[in-house]
Amino acid sequence: MQSLDEPPPGLDYLLEVELVHDVLEVRSSWRNGARPTAAEKCEAVIHYAEYDAHLDLRR
Repeated sequence: MQSLDEPPPGLDYLLEVELVHDVLEVRSSWRNGARPTAAEKCEAVIHYAEYDAHLDLRR
């Protein structure tokens, strides 16, 4: 059995489900409650995973 302290082989970084939900909630709130498309959700989560920061939508 694989230890839960280490990510699965080939995965350097994992986001907890709760954190992903938070990223998407913040993204929606910054857009006045607008629901993101699947592509926008992916962009927000990938950005957070790469930069440990929310995607600034004011650009």
